[in-house]
Amino acid sequence: MSHSRTQSRSVQSVARVAYAVVAILPPAILILFLVGSLFFSGGQVSAGMDPKWGIVWAYPLFVVPTVLLVALGAVLVVLAIILAATASDADVPGLRGLVGPTAASIVAAIGFALLVPDGGTRTGDVTFGDQWRGAVVCSVALVILLIGIAVARTRPQDRQSRAR
Repeated sequence: MSHSRTQSRSVQSVARVAYAVVAILPPAILILFLVGSLFFSGGQVSAGMDPKWGIVWAYPLFVVPTVLLVALGAVLVVLAIILAATASDADVPGLRGLVGPTAASIVAAIGFALLVPDGGTRTGDVTFGDQWRGAVVCSVALVILLIGIAVARTRPQDRQSRAR
């Protein structure tokens, strides 16, 4: 295996781990919000609900700002570009494993937009927060990741296989 291929594999490995960590942050924060609301906000997880039992902290437990979700999505886009550019056919299973966490990030951003709106617009009884913008940015990362998977399937394992 050549030195550049070894370096490319290590870049791929580091980028894949970093991508996974960043991708699971929004869903993990959403789970923390939901569980924390059940325990501390009397079971109230949205503004339209009434508390079901004693309140320790008033709803909302915390608000996730739009800028955080957009920034995490932007990091995913950069990492998806690195992953797509350095992937080979052998990396495809690892890249496929990142599709689920990316989809979970999209769902989490939409969930925050509905549960604890940051800014946003009011439609009838529902306020839809600006956190949906994080879902759009994460969707861009997902598309780049999927394109990277498709292209990587056509790349050889290493440069020596092309020479044969």
